[in-house]
Amino acid sequence: MELLGVASDRGAPLLVGSLLVAVAIFILMLLRPDGRHGRLPPSPMALPFIGHLHLIRPPPHRAFDRIIARHGPLVYLRLGPSAHCVIIGSAGVAHDVLKFEGSIPERPLTAVTRHLAYDSVGFAFAPYGPHWRFMKRLCMSELLGPRTIEQLRPVRAAELAGVLRVATAA
Repeated sequence: MELLGVASDRGAPLLVGSLLVAVAIFILMLLRPDGRHGRLPPSPMALPFIGHLHLIRPPPHRAFDRIIARHGPLVYLRLGPSAHCVIIGSAGVAHDVLKFEGSIPERPLTAVTRHLAYDSVGFAFAPYGPHWRFMKRLCMSELLGPRTIEQLRPVRAAELAGVLRVATAA
């Protein structure tokens, strides 16, 4: 008897053994506690390697809404093997998390952001702290202040006219 083109006298035990090992690894991955990330919010059942990607169908905001309705306003999702995210589904929880959790406003520091953002000293990728607050205050007063907005009104009008010209030509 042949199974998948392998002679049964030598291949079938190998195939059955491989399947048993794969099922055992799958079960262990589902049951193992993931202590690397500390305490995490509730989470739906994840699959190995793809995490929770199987739950997110178009449109994604509706998929997130279904997940939040089932698991509460704060949900942990694993999107693929290494992307971890927490979904906040209510304004009150978002306010509490952003106000009282000190590490949330931090952006991940990568080699790309270090290189392109001059070692993260600019406004966009600066770590939250006194320097970031100073840069925000400077941007709000100098770049987005009423005087600057009024001075740049002709530039905005010209750009808007260009966009409308391209949109009507298409």
